[in-house]
Amino acid sequence: MNQLHKTITLAQGVGLLVTTMMGTGVFVLPQLTVQDAGFAALLAWLLLILAMLPVTWVFAELGKRFPHAGGPSHIVSKAFGETQGKIIGLLFLLLVPVGAPAAIEITMQFAQALVPLNNIQMLIVELVFIAGLLILNWRGVQASGRIQTGLTLTMVVVVLAVSLSQFSNQTVMPIPAFDYSQWPLLASAAGLAFWSFMGIETMSHLSAEFKNPERDFGRALLIGVAVVGLIYLICTWTILQATPGFNTLAMVDVFDQQFGQGGRWVIGVLGIFSGAATVNVYLASTARLAFSLSEQGALPNYLSRLNQHGVPSNGLITTCALTALVLVIAQMIKIPFESLVRWTNGVFVLIYIFTMVSAYKLLSGTFKIVAFFGATVCLLLGISLGASMSYALFLWVSLVLFYTIIRMTIRRAKSTAY
Repeated sequence: MNQLHKTITLAQGVGLLVTTMMGTGVFVLPQLTVQDAGFAALLAWLLLILAMLPVTWVFAELGKRFPHAGGPSHIVSKAFGETQGKIIGLLFLLLVPVGAPAAIEITMQFAQALVPLNNIQMLIVELVFIAGLLILNWRGVQASGRIQTGLTLTMVVVVLAVSLSQFSNQTVMPIPAFDYSQWPLLASAAGLAFWSFMGIETMSHLSAEFKNPERDFGRALLIGVAVVGLIYLICTWTILQATPGFNTLAMVDVFDQQFGQGGRWVIGVLGIFSGAATVNVYLASTARLAFSLSEQGALPNYLSRLNQHGVPSNGLITTCALTALVLVIAQMIKIPFESLVRWTNGVFVLIYIFTMVSAYKLLSGTFKIVAFFGATVCLLLGISLGASMSYALFLWVSLVLFYTIIRMTIRRAKSTAY
C-alpha cells in the first residue's frame, strides 16, 4: 500500500495552520465584519475564538488518535461506516467549486491594489498562480511549511507594528456598550468570520504526515488558533480605531496613516503571499483526500498514485485543473466573493458538525463532553449563516440520495440474480 511521507515538524505545522487561517482573510475579514456589525464585530470575534477552542481541542485529539489523510472523512467512517465517511469526503471535495475561487478572488484584491488588471489579465494571473502552487507542492508540503513559517512571522510583525503605532500615536476611541438589539448583526459577522478558522479541518488531512502526530499535531492546532485569534482581534480593533481613507482595503489606509505612503505595497505583497498560502493548503489537502478516497474505492484508482516524493501527484494535478476550470467559470458568472465565502463556510460548518458528532461517539470521558459542546457551537454557527447554508445542505442531500440509489440498485440486482 502507498504510504505518505512523515516530514512535518511542529514549527512547520504551526506555520501551515496560521498562514492558512490568516491567509486571504487577515487583511479583509476584519473589515467585512466591521461593515456588518460595527463595534459589535469585536465581540463577534471574541466569542467565535472562545467557541472554536473546544472544537480545536477535539480535532487535535482526533488527529493524535486517528492520523489519516482522510481527515474528517476517516473519522466519520470510523463512527458511522464507510458510506457516511465517503459522503463527508466528497462534501469536502465539492467545496472546491466555491472555496478555491473565493480564496483566489480575495487574493486578487491585493493584486489589484498593486497593479490594476482587466478581466482577461486577471484570469491569466490566476492561472499562473495555480501553476506556481502545483510546482511548489510537487515535492511535498514540508517545503511550503518552511516558507509559510517565515511568512507567518512577517505578517505578525507587520500587524503588531501597525497596531502599536496607532495605539501610541492617537487617542484611543472608547468601545461603546453592547446593545442587545445588535445580536443579529453579531451573528452575521460571526458567520462570516468563521472563514478564518477553516484551516483546522484542512490541516487534519495532513496529520498523517507529521513526524510525531501524537505529540505535535494537537500542539500545532492549539498554538495556531491562539495566534490567529489574537491577530484577528488586533486587526479588527485597529480598523475600528482608524480614520476612514480612500482605498478599498482599510488596512492599506491604516498603514499609510501610521508610516506614510507605501501601505498598498506592504499590505498588497503580504496579502498575495498569505492568499497563496491558503490556496496552497487547499490544494494539498484536497489532493490527499482524493488519494484517501481513491484507496477506499470511492474515486478512481488513478488518484491513488504517488510520485517519487510521496506526493499524490495525480490528485494534485486533477485538483489544480479543476480549480483552474472553476476560475474560468467564476470569471464569467461574476459572483461576489462574500457570497462564496458564506457558502464555503456553510459546507465547513456541516463537516464540523458531523466530525463533532463522530468524536462524541468515538471518544470518552472529558472529550465526549467537549465534543458535545463543539457540536452545539457548530450548529449555532450554521443557524447564524441562515440561507447561506442552502448550498451545503443541497450537496449533502444530493450525496445521500446518490448513495441510497446505488444501494437500492445493488440490492435489486442481487434479488433479480437469485
